[in-house]
Amino acid sequence: MKKIITLILSVFIAVSAQSQITPTNYALQTNWAAGKMKGALDMHFNPSFSIISPDTLTQTVVNVNYDSTTNYDIFIVYPTILVDLSGTAKIQQINVVSKAAANTALVPFSQYAQFGRIYAPYYRQGNLATFYASTSKGLQAAIFDTVVTDIIASFTYYMQHYNNGKKVIIIGHSQGAMALAMMLRKFETTPAYTSYLNKIFLSVLVGMESGPYVLQSGLTGGWWQTIPICQNPTDTACVMSWGTHRYGATLVTFPNLVPYNDSLVAHGYMYQTFNPSVHRAFMDPIGFSSVQKQVKYSVYPKALFKSATHTDYAVTTTNVAYTNMYYGSISNPNVTNYGLMIDSIPAMPADYRLDPLDSAGSDYHIYDNCVAIGDVICLMYTKTGRSCPYDYLTGIDEQSESSSDIISFPNPAENYISLQFSKEIKIGVASVYNSYGQLLRKINFSGNQLITYRGNLSDGIYLIRITENNKLIGTKKIIFRN
Repeated sequence: MKKIITLILSVFIAVSAQSQITPTNYALQTNWAAGKMKGALDMHFNPSFSIISPDTLTQTVVNVNYDSTTNYDIFIVYPTILVDLSGTAKIQQINVVSKAAANTALVPFSQYAQFGRIYAPYYRQGNLATFYASTSKGLQAAIFDTVVTDIIASFTYYMQHYNNGKKVIIIGHSQGAMALAMMLRKFETTPAYTSYLNKIFLSVLVGMESGPYVLQSGLTGGWWQTIPICQNPTDTACVMSWGTHRYGATLVTFPNLVPYNDSLVAHGYMYQTFNPSVHRAFMDPIGFSSVQKQVKYSVYPKALFKSATHTDYAVTTTNVAYTNMYYGSISNPNVTNYGLMIDSIPAMPADYRLDPLDSAGSDYHIYDNCVAIGDVICLMYTKTGRSCPYDYLTGIDEQSESSSDIISFPNPAENYISLQFSKEIKIGVASVYNSYGQLLRKINFSGNQLITYRGNLSDGIYLIRITENNKLIGTKKIIFRN
């Protein structure tokens, strides 16, 4: 009986403490980093990127639109932005310095702008010491009372004034992802907010230390009672999450992670405390498995190269992109941890590209929104019912297997290759890509045969992608050599 009374009292105290917190005023334009309410002052998100060739001598610009006319809005919560050297856990207030840091932290989110208008609030957040193992669990929960109060207030203001019936994709990284995860739990239990869950199309919660957790018997339970983890490419109204780690690194287990504690359950931010006997760490693998496969493409902010290496390849876009740089796989050694493991593809001859991960040691956390972003974006296109427009960027190793109904000869070839098709093609296009996924030429044709000449193509492996009326018919790997 004493334990029950104590538990009830702790919940009462937690609710009372939360009710006394005054949220940030999101009717003020100055408390938003991005959104329609800011008008001309809206933060500019440019998703376009330049793919750098291995020899760094050429670049391919991929123009991507910041699309504010879709049926989706993007609600973003940025990660921890200020390092407090005092080592004492506390709330960082919104000020000029924090706003500048937040705007920098939002740049890696630019790729999501192609799905809709971005709304991003400034918010009071816990400093880095909030997540130290030495910080008391009660203090962590108290700090998150303020953090989540602001995030819920900002999302509520957005829903009431700017949503206009659109579906919402919520995206957060690190502390931002945890704050959104806690907001979702509040939405499950608070009648005033429950209707918002029906508006959330997808939750992309990145870098949550080993990720969310669910019951071992299913895809719900654990952090949330009813919200599932995404499992299939077309799943929506679910949570998509990953954390990036160096291949071979030892993953930290849930019992050693913060802030997974009973205090957060008492404060209403989690459904159940993690228990390895009934729960398992689980994340949507964004197309990866335990077997290594090539990452589609990676996108890094240009400023990262400017500051770290004093060169940004002289690109004119906001972002620098790589293909054929990494392998990705999933490590899930036991129920307590889960991670996306990144391994560098062995450098090819004359590959002089600067890899930001080289200086990251084993901590790839800050690059969660960069390394495997191509796979994430393509998966999001699938979830929104569209074909990914960037499949062609992936190198030869990741392209579809050669189609058996396309016959090529001679192969290898010296000067030309003839392709024969199993049916008559009326309006066909043959696209030729090199081994780095770069489009070299397009050939319009009709009939059941196509002859393509080598021209200025050097020795090497190429991929020919055949479409009819913009529908993929098949692919064929070809080799030119003297």
